[in-house]
Amino acid sequence: MGARMLSMAVVPTSKVARMIDMTTPSQTVIWKTKRQWVFQIERAAHKREEWVANRPWSSKGPRSEAAKVYGIWAFVLCVAAQASLATLGVDLPKLPWTGPELNLLLPVFVALGTFIGVKVFSAAQTTYDDFIYGSLANYSPVDKEAYRDLQESTRENGSIDFQHLYRWVHQERWAIAEAAGEQKARSAFVDKQV
Repeated sequence: MGARMLSMAVVPTSKVARMIDMTTPSQTVIWKTKRQWVFQIERAAHKREEWVANRPWSSKGPRSEAAKVYGIWAFVLCVAAQASLATLGVDLPKLPWTGPELNLLLPVFVALGTFIGVKVFSAAQTTYDDFIYGSLANYSPVDKEAYRDLQESTRENGSIDFQHLYRWVHQERWAIAEAAGEQKARSAFVDKQV
């Protein structure tokens, strides 16, 4: 690993790689984090487009998605806890209307409470647009020119153009791979004189 990083530092593969010091071991972590960040932006864009295409009247976002997942998990865990207690022979407190309906109502109320609690108090953005804009604002791009082009197209359109966003994602992934030294084989093929 050290010899590979040393060779990349001595012979940079592109102008992007020349701008970045590739000798630090933590660069691998940085590239992985950048890839994950770009993936999350692309995933949110896909989800937003899919959601708007199927339900244009709704504003579902990461917060609603999280609330649904946590609500389902709360229901499943409550049912599992009830089944475990019943298996162990532990009696639940007797209420005036105790019966099979209590066994069903308790998990439903727990799930609804969890759903509402997450929907109201979650720190996640309420819409995918908010998530995308916030992620882009906090992201430090490798390909600054492509990032500026995305900013300019968003400024001109008044909102994000997803074709421009996907183009930026592709260019940013390419720049990350190039800066991380992963494009050597391609460069060797393309630069070969025949």
